[in-house]
Amino acid sequence: MILRVEIDGILRTIDSRDPETLARWIIEVFGDVQWTPATWCRVLVSPSWNPDGKRPDWIPDSAFMTLPVPVKSPEELVAALGERLQEFRDTAH
Repeated sequence: MILRVEIDGILRTIDSRDPETLARWIIEVFGDVQWTPATWCRVLVSPSWNPDGKRPDWIPDSAFMTLPVPVKSPEELVAALGERLQEFRDTAH
């Protein structure tokens, strides 16, 4: 999963298939922010390139995912990602 988090114009990006690495990174990024009501946050998610085809990515669709809801904590980000993945599953069937 490629995860791009832009907070107040500063872009941070990670590309990993390891859930523990992603979790630690998300917690660190969100922990560094001094959140205010004016803090602007945008998250983009897309599949990672998988050269061997043996390790599936978390997102089966090649489309970019955007989160239309504001997120200001790791918990809110995970909940929003879960909702978007479920939307993709529901529209695929």
